[in-house]
Amino acid sequence: MIRFILSSALTLTISASFAQEKSFTLDDYLEYNAALDLKVDSVFKTLDEGGIVAQLIMPAVGKYGSPEDSIVNLIKQNKIGGVLLLNGTKSEFKGWTNKFEGLNEKYNHLPFLYSADAEPSLFNRKMRESAPVKKAVEINSMEDIYAAAHIISDELNEVGVNYNFAPVVDVSSNKTVGYRSL
Repeated sequence: MIRFILSSALTLTISASFAQEKSFTLDDYLEYNAALDLKVDSVFKTLDEGGIVAQLIMPAVGKYGSPEDSIVNLIKQNKIGGVLLLNGTKSEFKGWTNKFEGLNEKYNHLPFLYSADAEPSLFNRKMRESAPVKKAVEINSMEDIYAAAHIISDELNEVGVNYNFAPVVDVSSNKTVGYRSL
């Protein structure tokens, strides 16, 4: 089970850099793909135990995360496999991904997975200066859903985020979920 989890995390990380060498479609990730498996295995074999575990560690940076210098320190030590970007401006998000990937290249580390909590209701608060998106409670049509999804996707791609921790759908009217529910 651990091998599967690590292999899945590593596949996502490697696919970001491998995509530059060869183009893949969604089907390549949903079905067996020998070329992708060979690449993942070849990189996996280069990692020691610490490097394998590091692929599962994703600390946060931003207002409620670790200070930037702590993340830089973890990168230098090759102790992490990605970063969760919390509360900041769009330019800060882009600056972090550029800086951290530059350090990964400098130290010859694997590229990171960059994540964010970019659900429609919190998106503009979590990544200030981003294009406006309706809160989930204001989304009333399929067109609204597609528009929000495209805006969020485009904005995340622009800053280098490739993994969104947003829920697919919340349909509760309780106070915890509130305006974040469809």
